[in-house]
Amino acid sequence: MKTHKSIFSTPMTRAEALRSMVAGVAAGAFGIACSGGGEKRAPAPLASEGGRVSLKRNHRNGDEVSMLGFGCMRFPVNAEGKIDEAEAEKLLKKAIAEGVNYLDTAYPYHGGESETFVGKVLKQYDRSSLYLATKLPVWNVKVLEDVDRIFNHQIQKLQTDYIDFYLMHAMNKERWDEMLALGVVKR
Repeated sequence: MKTHKSIFSTPMTRAEALRSMVAGVAAGAFGIACSGGGEKRAPAPLASEGGRVSLKRNHRNGDEVSMLGFGCMRFPVNAEGKIDEAEAEKLLKKAIAEGVNYLDTAYPYHGGESETFVGKVLKQYDRSSLYLATKLPVWNVKVLEDVDRIFNHQIQKLQTDYIDFYLMHAMNKERWDEMLALGVVKR
């Protein structure tokens, strides 16, 4: 099995990647509380004048990420409870056509099949035109080596060489403390 040392489009060490993952969790958890200070700005519109989803430039790295993302937790399902791939693909393609370039999936969504389906659809696009987020199922991390095993499995399911945003999923204080104790957070 091929081991991927970088979860991002720019090369970095595993420790750097995990520090970035922690920074993403911290930013998400505290972003709203910390954004109130300083000068007040008008909120960016979700759609441009042409009706396409607006993009927001990350001033740190220049990435232009859509103001709306597409969550892949609740795709339409068929009578068997499996992803209705034809309908879900239409939704995903419509969102991308309208300017959504941030796709969010996770290890457990749709019984573990969301990542596989998203990977199949992503193969139809220039991967560098989309930002892909998935999540580490921290409840499955018992030893530090589980992080690499799970991550490599997700890379295979998503049929990609990198993940743009790798988040720790379903965090709470107890799980945060477990990740700290295992060394997942602090390297």
